[in-house]
Amino acid sequence: MIVTTKAAMALALVVLAAGGTFMTLASADPSASGRVIPKILKEYSRLRSYALNRAEELREEGRVEEAQAVESAVQEADSLIQEAREAYQSGNLGLAGERVRDAFNTIMEALRGVGEAPSVPIARRVAAGIERNRRLLRRLSIAVSRLEKFGVDVTDLRGALATASSLLGEAQSLLEEGHPVAAAQKLAGAHKILVRVVEKIREIVRQTGDVNVTERADKIVELVERTISKLEEVEQRLIQANRTDAAARVAQVRVRLQELLSQFKSQVQAGDEEGARQTLRQMMYILRAISRHLRRGG
Repeated sequence: MIVTTKAAMALALVVLAAGGTFMTLASADPSASGRVIPKILKEYSRLRSYALNRAEELREEGRVEEAQAVESAVQEADSLIQEAREAYQSGNLGLAGERVRDAFNTIMEALRGVGEAPSVPIARRVAAGIERNRRLLRRLSIAVSRLEKFGVDVTDLRGALATASSLLGEAQSLLEEGHPVAAAQKLAGAHKILVRVVEKIREIVRQTGDVNVTERADKIVELVERTISKLEEVEQRLIQANRTDAAARVAQVRVRLQELLSQFKSQVQAGDEEGARQTLRQMMYILRAISRHLRRGG
């Protein structure tokens, strides 16, 4: 059995109607409560029918435990409604009102537990989900294209995105045909695929970044060592030219590079890969700063 938008809207109307009658039940006028209770008892039967239909759909979807939870909630609510009827017949309108509210809340809580939100029709929720996942699909497609430019094999990623796109298309068609629950299932399948693609892209980026840093480490260390030697020469020339302030600035950069180089070698020996990568990046930053300074004629 498929939940239609009309059925979801019916649930919303039941809840709205019940909300108004609950306000009257809470009033201090017993005669008003006496008029309202028979009406809300009828409204309860509509909510009860909706919940049992939803339980049947959950069974068809293979969600047996959730179906049982809804059915148990209906049974509990039925007992509360029976107590409400007995209290009403005995003239205890306050107790009758409490039991009716408890019955409604019991079923509504169970429906929320299986993903129902009566204030928002299911079709609207599915439509919003399709749009969100299509935006995610577009962002992931851009990310995959960038990876491909860096020489990464993205065949599997593109295949996964194509499957997700197809499922989203099927979800949209089912929604337009009036089958929001079936559309929601397609949407869920697409979302799972997109989540896996996100995880895979993150892993590729991490691994690619690590490989690039590792491959360049030896060259960077060699460049740092040459730079330190050059800075020592520049420092000595500045001292001989009596430019002590400039020599001090050069010495400051040289000492910082020496400290980082020593730190990097210690981290490598200790097996601290993450620390070594961070130190390597700091040395690269200083080398770039020196390069920019030289280009400006400093």
